[in-house]
Amino acid sequence: MTRRLLADQQGFTLVEMLVTMAMMLVVMSAIYSIFDSGIRVFTFGNAKVEATESARIGLEKMAREIRAAYPVNKAAGNSSLLLQPGGGLTGPTTLATGTLSTNQIAFGNDTNDNYVVDPSETIEYKLDNSCTSTTSTCTLQRLNPNSSTSQPQPVVENVQGSNGLSITYYKKDASGNLVTTTNASDVISAVQITLTVKLNCATCTNKTQTLTTEVDLRNATS
Repeated sequence: MTRRLLADQQGFTLVEMLVTMAMMLVVMSAIYSIFDSGIRVFTFGNAKVEATESARIGLEKMAREIRAAYPVNKAAGNSSLLLQPGGGLTGPTTLATGTLSTNQIAFGNDTNDNYVVDPSETIEYKLDNSCTSTTSTCTLQRLNPNSSTSQPQPVVENVQGSNGLSITYYKKDASGNLVTTTNASDVISAVQITLTVKLNCATCTNKTQTLTTEVDLRNATS
C-alpha cells in the first residue's frame, strides 16, 4: 500500500494550472481594485479636509477684521468704513469711490483707540499679483503697512483662479432689509465673502471646495 501511494504522484495537468492561475488573477484584480478605490477615497477626503480647514481659518481671520472695520475719522463725523483698494504695501489712503471691487477689499481697524484710522491701521485683502486668469493657482494675501517686514502676508493658498475670491456688499433699504449694492457711496452694513480653493492631490484634478461667510459690520451707521 505504501509503495503504491508513493508511486502514484501524477501532480496537476497544464490545463488545471492555467485555470487556477486565471482564477487567481481575477481574485487579485478584484482585491487591487477595492484597495485602489479605498486609497483614492482616503486621499480625496484628506485633501478636502485640508483645503476646507485652510480656507476656513483664512476666512475667519478676514471676517474678524472686516467686522471691526472702523470709520475713517469718527471724531470728525466721517463714518465711511471702506477704503479704496490698490494701495499696495503703503496701504489704502483714500475712501472707496465709484464701484466697489468684488475681488479685493480695504478698510481700517482702530487698534489704538484714538477714533481715527491711522495709515498704519489700514488693511487690504486681495489675490496675489500673479493671479491673472481663472485657471491660475492663487494666494489670498493680507496687506498691512504696519507689518514689520512690509510684505504681503499669505492667508490662504491654492485659491481657484482670479474669480476664486468673490465679495458681495449689502446695504439697508428704506424698510431695513439688506439689499446688494456696488455703490461705494452707500452705507455698507454687511459683506458676504466666497472663497473657492483647489484640492491639493494628484487624483483631485479640477476638484474644488467653496466656503461662504457673511459678516455684519458692527460700526456701520444706518
